[in-house]
Amino acid sequence: MWKCCAIVLVGVVTACGSADMGEPGMIGPAGPPGEAGPAGPQGERGATGPAGPAGPTGPAGAIGPGGPAGAIGPAGPAGMTGATGPAGPAGPAGPAGMTGMTGMTGATGPTGATGPAGATGPAGPAGSPDTPDQVLTKLNVATDSGTLELGPVAFPDPRYDLRWSMQHAAAAAGCAASSPIGDSGQAHVVLAKPSGLTCTAACTANGGVFNKCRTSIAIGQIRLPQATAYTQVLATNYNYGCGDNQSAYDEILGQGMNGGSSYTAYCCCYN
Repeated sequence: MWKCCAIVLVGVVTACGSADMGEPGMIGPAGPPGEAGPAGPQGERGATGPAGPAGPTGPAGAIGPGGPAGAIGPAGPAGMTGATGPAGPAGPAGPAGMTGMTGMTGATGPTGATGPAGATGPAGPAGSPDTPDQVLTKLNVATDSGTLELGPVAFPDPRYDLRWSMQHAAAAAGCAASSPIGDSGQAHVVLAKPSGLTCTAACTANGGVFNKCRTSIAIGQIRLPQATAYTQVLATNYNYGCGDNQSAYDEILGQGMNGGSSYTAYCCCYN
């Protein structure tokens, strides 16, 4: 047996009794919602969700200000030599160069064949009947007695003037004295210095192997007779060097002994 108590909240009546349980009654209407309870504590943070899809590319930003100029880098290696370009057109002809000096005399050629005998010339004057010994005896007697007189020294033909020979020998000695020992494997040569040119040019233009200049030696006055005092000047000379280009002292032009000049210049050339 079920005991049933009924409480009617709406009214005042309250009934309670015991009886056999009847059929369940119908469900009454829902009551009004209750008030919200207090907020519970914050839950733990959940796991990171998967990345969302990439968004679209935004518009390009404005160009930033230019940075400072960088330092100059080291020079790169030299590039390969380019191919030779085509030859340019020929330029106009230059002015004519100076006339070169006369070359050295060549070697004497072989003796030619003997020509036919010429016609017999007229008879000459009669010669001295004296023998060479008799002529010498007469010359010595005339010299000792003071009756022999010689004329002034004259040089009618410069080809046989021994004073030129003396100057050539003096120039050779001067060139040798100006050269260091063993400076060349060959002999040195002496050339007449051309007027107005340097010995550097003269040695280069002589056409031989002696094309380097050592110096220019000028030979001055030479005393012909024997010296009679230690204070007498026997000869004069001067060292002009390879770069001297005076328009003077040219032996080929006769300048020197017979040309009114006190010096004759020569070039010292070597290989």
